[in-house]
Amino acid sequence: MAGRDDLALNGKTRPRQGAGLRFPLGVFDRHGLYNRTGQSSNRSKTPSGFYEGTMKNDDEDDLFIRRFTSEADHLTEAAMMQRRGARVLVPDFLPPTGLAVAFGPPKRGGKSSFWLRFLRRFSQGLPVYGHQPDGPRQVTYIATEAQDSLCDRVAALAHLDGPAPRFRSIFKRVDIFHDQDVRELLTALDSDHITIWDSLGALMVGVDENGPEMARYLERISFIGRETGSLQILVHHNTHTNPGRPRGNGSLLGTADVIIQHELLTDGSRTATVTEARDLPPGRRLRYRLQPIHLPASPRAEARTVAVAEEIHEARTVAAVVEETAPAKAAPKSRARK
Repeated sequence: MAGRDDLALNGKTRPRQGAGLRFPLGVFDRHGLYNRTGQSSNRSKTPSGFYEGTMKNDDEDDLFIRRFTSEADHLTEAAMMQRRGARVLVPDFLPPTGLAVAFGPPKRGGKSSFWLRFLRRFSQGLPVYGHQPDGPRQVTYIATEAQDSLCDRVAALAHLDGPAPRFRSIFKRVDIFHDQDVRELLTALDSDHITIWDSLGALMVGVDENGPEMARYLERISFIGRETGSLQILVHHNTHTNPGRPRGNGSLLGTADVIIQHELLTDGSRTATVTEARDLPPGRRLRYRLQPIHLPASPRAEARTVAVAEEIHEARTVAAVVEETAPAKAAPKSRARK
């Protein structure tokens, strides 16, 4: 039987931190957050502060993928028909697999609150915007920033929606260019349906988002999704000059299967709108608001108020929104007859 220092994931007992885990794993359950922190990496750092081997050339990228690929490259027609059986997560909003990019203004868009509530309900098998999942989904939230506020939101959501044993977290900046980190991820995400990376900017800290490294990060994350058969969601920020475009070079838009833009409306509500999609019609819009929840004091934390996302049951297309918000045309003036 697993002890308190062991972590059971996907029916397997994972070794405790000192036995080889390279990054802390945590689980959200009805008792709160089970998390390990403080494990230092045993990788040596370069004078610039980056881990050795973080950036590799294209030949090494190809060898990297070949080392971890478990499926044959050639599929029979029967295998292809079986593979396409996965259902969409939300009609016209999220595909069952692939890469989704959700972007919006930093700190004001409510992106993290939206996806936390949205995906946590999926892990419980609860309806999301009127769509009933076909069962509880495994969800892993890779939190590379704002872990403390995430814990507070989870405590509030546990009060609102109940326990979510199939929702779990990884609290660390994972090095997806390091073999052992990737092995840990492929094992931990083996049965996952959804993995969210919050945020892409924090994952790429110290790397130029406008340079060629962006494409290589996207390829690694897409590879992890293909190997685990799960949907990968990247939370990102928009540019300062163009709020309708995510930060980084064009490979982000070219690689993603669906692009979702978060916006703050004048009435204080927020929206998540599909602006581009590979196999989905663009225009699906989900509206939400941030609801304050008071957390009472506990022996380990003081009382505080956190904001969680609350659905506004509305789904309109971009064309309908544009038509509604367009200024009314002035009626032609009638000329009096002389």
